[in-house]
Amino acid sequence: MALAHEELGSVLAAREDYTQALQHFDKSYDLNKSLRAEVYVGYAAMHRASVLWQIGRYEEAKDALAEAVRVAQQPEGDYKHLLANVHMVTALMEASAGHYAQAKAQSLQAIALAGVQYKSEIVAAKCTQSLAQARDGARRASARSCQEALDLAAQTGDQAMLSGAWLACAETMLANNEAQPALEMTLRARESFRVLVSSTRSGAPG
Repeated sequence: MALAHEELGSVLAAREDYTQALQHFDKSYDLNKSLRAEVYVGYAAMHRASVLWQIGRYEEAKDALAEAVRVAQQPEGDYKHLLANVHMVTALMEASAGHYAQAKAQSLQAIALAGVQYKSEIVAAKCTQSLAQARDGARRASARSCQEALDLAAQTGDQAMLSGAWLACAETMLANNEAQPALEMTLRARESFRVLVSSTRSGAPG
């Protein structure tokens, strides 16, 4: 039941229905707590944080991330994947709050922990890093991070991930005052998202 609620929450979060997603992540968290399943508690806390900040509940998100860090840093385990996700969520949250130096630092930690194994976390962290660099005036570095995110997303064959990278890079280009390339990238992302939505509604594989 705890895993089922986590998956339901993930689907709703992907659909940007964050309030409904939080309800399922809360249930997953409570069930894992009752089972004393510490690792799963950590993941549930991280998932809660990933939607809490997006509905403006930053302090609760920080508390959830702190709990996830506590689990991830237990000496008896090697939870790099969880910790990479914690740093990735923190980077996104800091960027949304306009704390670009912190966002860059958290992105770098996520990338370092992800290594070469966890590609989705690297892509998300690279996208966040590129925007934070652009907003902080590091134009060349932001373009490089953006291209690295696009290249890696393309290698995975995950169209949803690539679409998200295109959109994030469009935002980076706009922050770099590159209006025309940003528009072109946005149009590519829009068409890709349209195909994904159409595939989902028709029941075809995404």
